[in-house]
Amino acid sequence: MAHPTGHTKPQKEMARKRTVSGMSKAKETGVLCNTFISYVFWNPTYKELQGVAHLPAGMEMPDVNSFVRTL
Repeated sequence: MAHPTGHTKPQKEMARKRTVSGMSKAKETGVLCNTFISYVFWNPTYKELQGVAHLPAGMEMPDVNSFVRTL
């Protein structure tokens, strides 16, 4: 898999700051609303995918791959 490269320091800092709060809000929304939530992003500092998810009890995992392809 090809990975994005060439991120500037300000881009890395922005990703670090915004994604921490984004993950927290996503997880909280999933729990409070009892709904599926998935928040996934490429971390340019660690060069890896990171994220958070919530899958309510009894719910099957949605086909996220198919959904992303439609975006």
